[in-house]
Formats: sequence, structure tokens, C-alpha cells
Amino acid sequence: LQATDKKGAIDEMVQKMFDAGRISDIDTYKEGILAREAQTSTGLGDGIAMPHAKNSAVKEATVLFAKSQKGVDYEALDGQPTYLFFMIAAPEGANDTHLQALAALSRLLIDADFVAKLKEASTPEEVQDLFQTAEEQKEAEEKARKILTDATEKARQLATETEDLKKKTRVFHQRISLMLESQLEQVKSPEWDEILQPFSSYVTDSHEVIKEVLAKQLDNENDTDVNSDTGVIEAPMTAFDTQAIDISIVPGENENE
Repeated sequence: LQATDKKGAIDEMVQKMFDAGRISDIDTYKEGILAREAQTSTGLGDGIAMPHAKNSAVKEATVLFAKSQKGVDYEALDGQPTYLFFMIAAPEGANDTHLQALAALSRLLIDADFVAKLKEASTPEEVQDLFQTAEEQKEAEEKARKILTDATEKARQLATETEDLKKKTRVFHQRISLMLESQLEQVKSPEWDEILQPFSSYVTDSHEVIKEVLAKQLDNENDTDVNSDTGVIEAPMTAFDTQAIDISIVPGENENE
């Protein structure tokens, strides 16, 4: 930009829009720009301005980038000179195209390093490369943020499921303990009291411990199965399901069974 005041800067940028074939009528488009400036200055401060308009003169949605080496008195909100300009043109009926452009630019321009590089750029290609690189970086950050968010949510779900499993396990242990205590009360034989005594202290371990204790007791009986005549245990431990053991101890027809 050659202009040093607000009116001159707007005239230059609007003329460039027309020369590039992005608007069909200079006066109509400029009227929209000035109407927006009359509401409040689009000189946002920190050396940046975003004049914009949406009307029938716009042929194609466009963002024009302009830079001033000297600085322009653009009536910025912070009272400081403006160096970087982004003039946004949106066709009539384009919904919120200009607002989306404003939002996208704002996300990038909060990066002080990016703004500094724009001020140093000397060709249109450099400016385009800067924006492309910045957009790719933003996309990568958003993907990483989504991955982190998903991982956090999965971890939270896993923690909830783990806690539920702990509660169910405690209930299971309590039920096993009560069942064993009930069965032990029914068994009066001194021999069975001796065999089943290890279960009386069972409270917190899993069914694997039950299997190990029974296996140990069977080993103590010279590795033989309990006599089938007693009707108590019909199969060796290897025949038990390792995932779930159903233990039922009932009194026989006489005190020896």
C-alpha cells in the first residue's frame, strides 16, 4: 500500500479487487465497506485490520492481503498504525462466508510469530506459503487434540468399567464366602471339616484359589479321587472348568457321606 490514511488505503484495496475481477462495481462494494466501518473500525489493533463487505458487487468470495511498510492511520481500536490488511469480499446470499473467513484468519493471527513472518514477506508466494504451512499445522494440532480427547474419554470409561468390575468382584467374594460358611455348617464329619477348613478364611481371592486349595487337598489324599461311593467328588481337578467352578457341598444320607 502507498496510502497512509484510511480512505486512501480502502480505495487502493477496492481498486485491486476490481482489477482482479473479484468485484463488478467499485462504488457498490466500497459502499458496503464504508457502511461497516461506520459501525466501528475494523482496525482490530496490533497492526491488523479486516475490512469486509457482503453485497451484490462481489462476484467471488475473496480475501485480499495488503501490507503497508510505513503504517496506516486506520483509526484502529488501539490507536496504533496498521500494517497488515485483510479485505474480505463475500457474494450476496453467501450466508456466513465472510464470518467464517474472519474466524479462520483470527485463529491464525493470534500467533505473534506468524504475524511477524507476514510483515517480513515480500512476495505473494511467500504469503501463500505462510498461510498454507500455518493451516496444516493447525489441522495437525486439531487432530492431535482430538486423539488426546478420545484417549482421555476411553481412559475415563475404562476407569469406570474397572470400578464396576471391582464392585462386582467384591459382591462375588461375599456371596462365595456366605455360601461356604453355609455349606460348612451343614457338614458335620470331622474328615470334611479338615478338608474344607481352608475355605473358612476365603474372602478376597478368585476362583483360581478355590481350585488350588481343592487340588492341594486331593494331592494330600495320595493323588486319588474321592471315592465315588461317598458321592462327594466324582472327577479330578483337571476336569473342572478353569473359568468358573460351581461348588455344592451337601450332607449325605449318613454322617460318613
